[in-house]
Amino acid sequence: MKKILLVFLLAFSLSLLSFKTVYAMEEGVYNTFKKTNGEYCIYETKNGDSIKLEKREGKTEYRVVLNNTKKLYIEIGGKAFAFVDFFESSSYYFFYGACYREIDTYSRDALKPYIIRMNKNLNDPKLHLDERENIGNTPYYTTMMEFGADNLIVSELYNGVLNGITYNGLYVIHRMDKDLNVIKSIETANSEITLSVAYDLIDIKDARNNHEYLDNEFNIVDSYKREETKNGYFELLTDTIVNGTYYDIGSIISTPGVYVLEDGYHERKTITLNPTIKLTGEMEGDYYKESVTYQVSGGTVDINSENANLNGTIYKPGSYTLRVRGIDGYVTQKNFIILPEFLTPIENNTLNVGDTIRFTGSGILNGTMIDSGYTIKEPGNYTFYLLAGDKVIDEIKFNVPQVIVTKEAKNNIYIVYVVIGLIILGAIIAVLVIGKKKNKHEENNQLLP
Repeated sequence: MKKILLVFLLAFSLSLLSFKTVYAMEEGVYNTFKKTNGEYCIYETKNGDSIKLEKREGKTEYRVVLNNTKKLYIEIGGKAFAFVDFFESSSYYFFYGACYREIDTYSRDALKPYIIRMNKNLNDPKLHLDERENIGNTPYYTTMMEFGADNLIVSELYNGVLNGITYNGLYVIHRMDKDLNVIKSIETANSEITLSVAYDLIDIKDARNNHEYLDNEFNIVDSYKREETKNGYFELLTDTIVNGTYYDIGSIISTPGVYVLEDGYHERKTITLNPTIKLTGEMEGDYYKESVTYQVSGGTVDINSENANLNGTIYKPGSYTLRVRGIDGYVTQKNFIILPEFLTPIENNTLNVGDTIRFTGSGILNGTMIDSGYTIKEPGNYTFYLLAGDKVIDEIKFNVPQVIVTKEAKNNIYIVYVVIGLIILGAIIAVLVIGKKKNKHEENNQLLP
């Protein structure tokens, strides 16, 4: 049993040493540390718990206390904190700022930026110290924020000399992982800044209300959503002068054309905004069948030179040019065809005199434009071209044979003609008789006294 206990204690001791400067300390007299503005270093977590950072008297040891019960002991090595602030992410608590550290045997002190991280049960502690030399007279971490699932964004202020250059308020933004390892750093404005998340980007705003944006890979992006120009618009991420006109942050530009953007922080940028033109419909080869639905992202639209809406559906067969106009003479277009259809059934390439030709779109019969419903009057060989606009879609050849009348049919026709003639003659005789009787009746009336 004693051997098992010794092994356990040894393993526990090694686990504590693995945190290097973060490990369990002895109890003692701890005083709640005061921030430089005189406020006590006691904070309230998001769920209402009390958390504070305390320093042991006469030592370089500190402890974190949660709700006056749970405690985490920390050895930082600093004589005192110069600045303390608190941040709570989705999984961790953080204290950050700067502490005084001895820098030589003469006990001269220097500020060292620090971050203390622990989970919400005050376990899994981690200490990060910026131990670099010549990083300015008063460097400290000023702001922390969470960005996505894996990134911490931390701003660090330098006053004084950094790499031989004197700064009065140089801010450096660090991207860290959740274990406080610095992944990438970038220098930013020489003035006070604030950090926030806007449009899925890190928004760095300085005291002059100028904005700079970083993506999740810490690359500087322009002050508009450049990738959105592929979708026919762009959205301004800061107050911007566009082609000489002021636009507020969040404004959306969708009219096609060439734009010059100037936001007061970046250099002027020129972009060409092209519209998106989306056509949908059932296809047959390179053509559309029956109808086409179109959607245009912005600008002024005309179809075959007639004004049209940004969205609509075309049902009539034909050849179409959809044209989009933007600012300053910008124009682009898209051509498409809705297939016409020949509707008259043809058997053995033959039609007869008196048959009707029906079709959608337009057509040419033996070199002459005709309308749907045209009736064939004469025999012969015919070629019909089915058109969509001025484009020939189909060529249809057919024959209309001469009508051959037999002797029996001729006799029947003669009989019909005779019958018709007799009917007409009878009608004439009837009219004459009726007229004669009417005249005689009138004469008799005149002879009466």
